[in-house]
Amino acid sequence: MSATPIAGAALCLWADVAGQGRIFLYFCTVKEMIFHMKQFDLRQERSAMKTGTDGVLLGAWCRLPEEGTVLDIGTGTGLIALMTAQRSQCSITGIEIDPTTAEEATMNAASSPWSERVRILAGDAMKVAEGLPCPDVIVSNPPFFKTTLRSPDARRSEARHGDTLTVDSLIELAAERLAPHGQLSLIAPADRLDDIEVQAAMLRLNMQRICMVKSAAHKPAIRVMVQMGRDLTAIERSEMAIRDAAGEYTPEYRKLTNEFYTHI
Repeated sequence: MSATPIAGAALCLWADVAGQGRIFLYFCTVKEMIFHMKQFDLRQERSAMKTGTDGVLLGAWCRLPEEGTVLDIGTGTGLIALMTAQRSQCSITGIEIDPTTAEEATMNAASSPWSERVRILAGDAMKVAEGLPCPDVIVSNPPFFKTTLRSPDARRSEARHGDTLTVDSLIELAAERLAPHGQLSLIAPADRLDDIEVQAAMLRLNMQRICMVKSAAHKPAIRVMVQMGRDLTAIERSEMAIRDAAGEYTPEYRKLTNEFYTHI
């Protein structure tokens, strides 16, 4: 990972992803570790996992009703919860297993323009969700480093590894808890798409949207965003590159994230 100073006290952080190019990770002030979005800020000094590209992509891409209920599982700093609040009039509940991170997410929600519509609950998402009304939308940027070595930082390791919250468990939860016409949207490594489609079919959920994400136009896809639900519809397939051959943000990425990033 590398840091490049920009605009005085701000940092742009980048990371090489499996040798497939550099992806923008964070934009924050050095002193306070605050991730600045156009309409809200995210404190992340104590959060196990910081704000990153995957969450921003999913928060901007997931389809939302104008009104209804959204469940953000593994909310972290509250990024996706607040993005969905900005994009709709929905009532949003974020669930976070790490108490310290949940506390910080609660602060972020309270200081946002949508504090009356966003709440954060601490606990195991699979258990907490059972006591909530069936949501219209479930959205999640789940941990997926199931085969890598664990981080020495136990909190960060728990946030990154798929032992507690997995893609499979999310699909199972959606099959059990979604409202009749509800949708599950998630982001995962691109090579998990076949597994996701099989798991969804086994639980009688239909794939509705699939977007393959590349770090650069000339690179293979490294992420996939999917939407599934009980309704049977034609699958909307798309592809997106974050950067073009010249290293600039692509028009489609700018269009998707323009309402959120301050630097786009």
